Amino acid sequence: MNCKPGDLAIVIHSPVKKYSHVTGRIVEVLYLAPEGVFELPNGNLQSPVNTEENGAYWVCRFLNPVEVGMADRGMFLVTFSPVPDVFLRPLRDSDGDDEMLRIAGLPNKQPEAA
Repeated sequence: MNCKPGDLAIVIHSPVKKYSHVTGRIVEVLYLAPEGVFELPNGNLQSPVNTEENGAYWVCRFLNPVEVGMADRGMFLVTFSPVPDVFLRPLRDSDGDDEMLRIAGLPNKQPEAA
């Protein structure tokens, strides 16, 4: 798994085009989403998550609520939501190599003006 409870993480993917605005948002990872219908921290009921398609889900708190829409409820703001672990990258301090610098390479230094 990518994340653990207490991590801050960035959402790196949204498989649903209408929720592409969620990509890049920061969340606090709270706990693994249980199987079946469950209650989110704000008391809202959540439908079962599809772990067969996306693996484990975390219940997350969006640091800035996101707008979502449902046919029966219209548009509304969401603070808590389950997010698949595979769609999250934890933001952690680390003594190791920075993954993005390893992938993209170090920036080139500009020559100093004479």
